[in-house]
Amino acid sequence: MKRNEPNDKDLKALFSAEIELPDSLSTENVKSMVREHNVKQFKKKKHVLPKVLAAAAAVAIVVTSVSLLPPIHKQVTIVNADAPVSTQTQPQNELKPVRTLKAPVLSRFESDSDLKAYFGNLYQDEAAIRRKGIFFNGVVNKAADYAVDEEHFESDAVMPQAVNDANAVTRAAAEIGAAAGNYGQTNTRDGNVDEADILKNDGRYLYIANGDALTIIDTTTMQKLSVLQPQPKDDESSYYFQEAYVLENRLVLTAAERKRFDRKNTKGGYYYDGLSWFETNGTVQFIYDTTDKAKPVLLRELRQDGNLLQTRMIGNVLYTVTQYDVNVYSKEAVEKNYAPAVDGKTLTSDEILIRDRKAEDTSYLVLSAFDVTKKDAETTRLSVLGYSSEMYCSADTLYLLATDWNVSDDGNCRTNIYAFGLDGATVTLKATGAVPGEAGDDYAIDQCGGYLRITTTDYNYKTDMDVSSLYVLDSRLMIVGELTDFAPDEQVKSTRFLGDLAYVVTFRNTDPLFAIDLRDPAKPAILGKVKLPGFSAYLHPLTSTLLLGVGYNGDDESADYNSVKLSLFDISDPTHPRETDSHVIKQAGTDVVFEPKAFVFDSQHGAFGIPVTYSVFDKSDCWVGTKAVFRWFTVDGDRFGEMKAFVHGTEGANYAYALSRLFRGTFIGDSVYTVSDVDVREFSMETEQQTRTVQYAERESEPDVTVVDYGLVTNGAVIYD
Repeated sequence: MKRNEPNDKDLKALFSAEIELPDSLSTENVKSMVREHNVKQFKKKKHVLPKVLAAAAAVAIVVTSVSLLPPIHKQVTIVNADAPVSTQTQPQNELKPVRTLKAPVLSRFESDSDLKAYFGNLYQDEAAIRRKGIFFNGVVNKAADYAVDEEHFESDAVMPQAVNDANAVTRAAAEIGAAAGNYGQTNTRDGNVDEADILKNDGRYLYIANGDALTIIDTTTMQKLSVLQPQPKDDESSYYFQEAYVLENRLVLTAAERKRFDRKNTKGGYYYDGLSWFETNGTVQFIYDTTDKAKPVLLRELRQDGNLLQTRMIGNVLYTVTQYDVNVYSKEAVEKNYAPAVDGKTLTSDEILIRDRKAEDTSYLVLSAFDVTKKDAETTRLSVLGYSSEMYCSADTLYLLATDWNVSDDGNCRTNIYAFGLDGATVTLKATGAVPGEAGDDYAIDQCGGYLRITTTDYNYKTDMDVSSLYVLDSRLMIVGELTDFAPDEQVKSTRFLGDLAYVVTFRNTDPLFAIDLRDPAKPAILGKVKLPGFSAYLHPLTSTLLLGVGYNGDDESADYNSVKLSLFDISDPTHPRETDSHVIKQAGTDVVFEPKAFVFDSQHGAFGIPVTYSVFDKSDCWVGTKAVFRWFTVDGDRFGEMKAFVHGTEGANYAYALSRLFRGTFIGDSVYTVSDVDVREFSMETEQQTRTVQYAERESEPDVTVVDYGLVTNGAVIYD
């Protein structure tokens, strides 16, 4: 039994004690409460009513409200598993853990002075580092000892309630991109959680963040309406505009702040070239009122220390996670800049959690939340010492994943998991956990029915083989189900969770697509599989019975990374998944394999688009450049239908890099728009012909190379296919 967890004896003692109950726990109110939770299911159990009353009384006297980060040593609020709950929000039967993996143990610093002393102890003299010849950019992260003596630790994290997920049908419908209006929207994991991107499309206006600025383009006139390019307050800094959100008449623009220092300046997380200079990385967010698209009004500017990891938006609330590194090679830095700041306020020791001092973490995970529709909305702030490799966000929980390579088990790494509960702008740490291996991306983790599911790849030193596994965790982030080594000596390349099913692609020489049954969280099991050459790096459900794979072609020996392979899988019978059609694009690549937001889905017509970059060769078969094409595919039944190609660039002319770098494509009605670093081009969906164009940024000089244009043949095969 976990420390501080009440048992039946404790509850009975509490019930028998003389406690003055509030009116809400009068006899009539309690009877009503029991009836509402279906008394019939509990009549067969003895002493149910006393337990219900005891649990209610315990909750009433333990903690009535929990602050964002209650000070350490305060009493812990425990969610009583014996209390009746809705079966839609919590598993009916608490499952027994099948594997015990010690999760990161989090505690707080005793004071700000204790926090400062922690980094002071990590300070490393510059001269000594130079003598050792150690020049690197990274975190001093020695082997972490997870076996912390519990008598020296008191947890104050609030245990999570199980999550209320939609049923499998509703969830699948959200994932296949049901959209309001016939225009391309950002490809997101969850219909309730928005994700930022470099291109946003609201059905009329395009919002493009290309690094130098954000440009708003009116597609009805194909004119540039406005350019947003806020400037730093000092000449030494610069902004790189990374992503945007569009919310009715609000625009959220996120930028990376960069600033160089000479070696005498100390704040900064970027360690370069023998300590000769630093680059301080901060994340700045600008909130605009875009009621007038031609003249957006800046409402708020918020700065958060650290490099941007990811953001999410739920409703009006923006959640931002950054990584802040403390320069432990500078004495002044560890004395003055040992804690990150959010919205102009430095975090204090009671807002910072640490897993284990022996780990000697020098990086912070900084999480903030605020309502973008309120000009003076309070900003929630909290931080955990450590780092993160992936992030996944459901409608009520944000998960940060951190790969830890410093473990001494048979495997060479593990993934630590931090779960934060989200309730508007209020964020609380719910639980921590860990699983063996490393998660490939944020699609490898998913929450459904009160359980967290995750796929990982580990390496076993004893067998010298890769290990692909799937783990199921409960609301405490305890492993309650597992399917280990289901693809011997293969790595997980892509995962797609669809309700009670998981489709997982592994690869070594060939591509097995596994269908895994998750209806019994304690016993995940393989239903069926299909083996193919190459592998799919991204999986997308087109319908409830048709799954698309985007990846690489290959043979029985290896994958061809100079190709793009599209596969259609019939998943109507998960016990026998099968590839019904495929299409291979040779001498080409697509951003979709590493950035799913580049994928565009038209749910109304069952069609999709991907940006493709082709290698271009002259008549002597020498590579001379690239050509950018937005490819559009329709699906007829379980096979590919019409295929189209929208060529971005001037055919038969010189190809500048900026012209050929197509980073997004989208559509509005019957028009297709391709977006490069410098311009937007409009095409007719029917004829594939370019109709209009608008240049929104400066064009790079074109190289003195003439490219032989071989042309493109659509509705069948492209010349390079």
